[in-house]
Amino acid sequence: MRFWLKNTLWVLGFVAACAVAIAVRLTVVHRESGEWRLRPSAEPMLLRFDGHVYDRTGLDLHKEHGYLVHGRDLGGGDILAPADSGAPVSIQVHNLSRFYHYQLAS
Repeated sequence: MRFWLKNTLWVLGFVAACAVAIAVRLTVVHRESGEWRLRPSAEPMLLRFDGHVYDRTGLDLHKEHGYLVHGRDLGGGDILAPADSGAPVSIQVHNLSRFYHYQLAS
């Protein structure tokens, strides 16, 4: 095989592998947060937590009383939920100095 053809095939293979990796990452982020981004935000519009889907409804300036940290979302925000058992109706995500409010999606 000619040298230029061999190199061209390697470059095309590399570009195809990169395109597949980007498509997979976009799909994973979209499924988890509803965003078409490579890197999800810490306060996405859609949040999956404890097997349930939550929609972002607003911005709070303070933490709700009785909410504890139960993990982190895909973008690095702290997920706060009530301490009681069961599926919480509302949760919060803390990012920097803001608290984002989420409601259980119907």
